[in-house]
Amino acid sequence: MASVCCRARQPFHPQKLYDFLQQTFMLQEQEVYEHLELQGDILKPKTGATGQMIKPLEFQKRSQMRKITYGKIFRSKGFVWIGRRNDMMGEWSSAGNMLKLNCGAPWFAAMPQEAWPEIKVAEVMQDFVEPHGDRRQEIVFIGQNLNKSAITRALDDCLCLEKDLRESKHLRDPFREWPALELMEVEVTDSSEVSEDGDSSKVSEDRDECTR
Repeated sequence: MASVCCRARQPFHPQKLYDFLQQTFMLQEQEVYEHLELQGDILKPKTGATGQMIKPLEFQKRSQMRKITYGKIFRSKGFVWIGRRNDMMGEWSSAGNMLKLNCGAPWFAAMPQEAWPEIKVAEVMQDFVEPHGDRRQEIVFIGQNLNKSAITRALDDCLCLEKDLRESKHLRDPFREWPALELMEVEVTDSSEVSEDGDSSKVSEDRDECTR
């Protein structure tokens, strides 16, 4: 068993990241497969639902491609910064062929300090690097015979270039829309939750995985 941690302080280009995930995994966004259920080795529409069947061959293609290119990835997890989405972090989690990328907590840098949940400010500030604060990429891959250079190169190729950063408002973004920061601030201010599933330790756990 091995692990590879990928970090960066640049945002992902939305279209490049989307294309990479679609080619490498079965991307799941905010219940994008809610009309499907796993029946044996096939994702089929649930009773009364409409949708396209995903056949085993598609799973096999992606699985084989990942193994040849990156090694045997069992799972991956972490958080990401996507261009044009500077307020909210993305929560990344994969197991086998399925990869979930959903809206997570607000970046601390996107909120005034008085809106932060009860947390040690000094610890938060350790993750700050100007001019973007705590916005960053931090993803850990766990598996066997992992090709660190291939994984790192693939993710680096999805990062925004300097010209992309200058024209960030015009970047094509095919991902599903996320809630506005104003809606999330209420949740963060009223509780210590910092993730969609209510696990306030998720971000720090992902960071710990990368430092082991």
